[in-house]
Amino acid sequence: METQARATDPITSHISAARVNTGKWDFKILNYLSEEGPANVYVISQMIEAKETTVSSACSRLCREDKIHSVGIAESAETGHDRIVYAHGPDPSGCGPDHKMPVRQTGPRNQKLIPDLNYTVFMPGEVRAKLAELTSVDEFTLWLNKELVKRVVLSFE
Repeated sequence: METQARATDPITSHISAARVNTGKWDFKILNYLSEEGPANVYVISQMIEAKETTVSSACSRLCREDKIHSVGIAESAETGHDRIVYAHGPDPSGCGPDHKMPVRQTGPRNQKLIPDLNYTVFMPGEVRAKLAELTSVDEFTLWLNKELVKRVVLSFE
């Protein structure tokens, strides 16, 4: 079984990696996918009580060994992120161990999560004048919160 250390890592890392019992996690992952069907790393890690990073590394290795395969990418109900979904067994398309994993989109999305805001900014003179007018921090905070609602929240309507 290959070790999980980079070629540039010191010899102590290679020794430690060689001692890791990956068979335990491999068995649990294979067993879960076999019994429950396709799942992403997050779900598998929750169900077999392992760290996500442990499951992710194991799934990548099991894919290379053609013991599991990716069936696509789906949005995770738990996190909302796109995640690779794995299934038990070799890839039915016959891609084999040289098959490349699907690329997961990172970075900005095309969709806008927050619409363009149309609001009036607070000017330093305006804030100074209100601070001088109001007698306490509580009054200023109340005024500021009301103004924020007027300027930002109501601009969405």
